[in-house]
Amino acid sequence: MNIKGSKNNVVCEGSLIFDNADAVKVGLLKKLKTISKGSSVQLELVGVDEIDSSGLQLLLSFFKTLEVRGIPYKVVSISDEILEILNLSGLSKYFRLEV
Repeated sequence: MNIKGSKNNVVCEGSLIFDNADAVKVGLLKKLKTISKGSSVQLELVGVDEIDSSGLQLLLSFFKTLEVRGIPYKVVSISDEILEILNLSGLSKYFRLEV
């Protein structure tokens, strides 16, 4: 999993699964440190090719942290496969999709 992007743009690519959950968590925490209050965050998930419950939990935790800090966010791109998983699981409403 690769997490990159500019200060308020988070781009995730690769597999977001249990095997790399610790690395993803570290990457998301680094991103959180760069996001200032009063800004908004755009998340790109179109490059994510695999996700499991661990990955979903990490993203939901990231979103919750943004909400607690008063930082609005939205998902601006997502792969069809991941969107289908979100719809089937009922979690799409938490992802603030704007695709």
